Amino acid sequence: PPAESLPRVQASTYGDWDAFGTWWWSLIKEEITGSDEMRAKVVELTDGLEDPLDQLRAIYEFVVTDVRYTAWEFGIHGYQPYSAPVIFSRRFGDCKDKAILLKAMLAEVGIEAWPVVIDAQERREEEDLSLALVGHFNHCIAYVPEQDGVPEMFLDGTARLHPLDVLPDSDAGADVLVVRSDGVERREV
Repeated sequence: PPAESLPRVQASTYGDWDAFGTWWWSLIKEEITGSDEMRAKVVELTDGLEDPLDQLRAIYEFVVTDVRYTAWEFGIHGYQPYSAPVIFSRRFGDCKDKAILLKAMLAEVGIEAWPVVIDAQERREEEDLSLALVGHFNHCIAYVPEQDGVPEMFLDGTARLHPLDVLPDSDAGADVLVVRSDGVERREV
């Protein structure tokens, strides 16, 4: 791609990735909530499922199939998701909405998950993330760290035709930023 061979200038108002993560967390933290309706749906989805991985799978399948993907790429909602209860009740949202909804619903069964910003692309070019820029990312997925009964995994809430353990090719090999309440972590998918 031209970005790998042509000179370019990049500038950022973020001092580092921690500053970027603090900014984005401040936009999303209030949106990661639950509602009585969400809790009832989680109980319904996980009824009789004791294995945490089976519970995760049931919630993931609900989010990818019953919550329609609709992109919001303008205004503040280009960066800030709607609240999880709003996304749940409307049954539609964009990638960050779906990642937030996954996090909120998984929390109801005690499974930790975090939103992840990623540059989804069909042909992965070399990613230079030395400078903290919003422009490095165009998609949001979720990260589940290894925990009791659940292996480490990335979940793409927009991957309607993909099973739990298969990510779209556009996510594969990406250098991503996991955004947590206590800071950020760079990882590779």
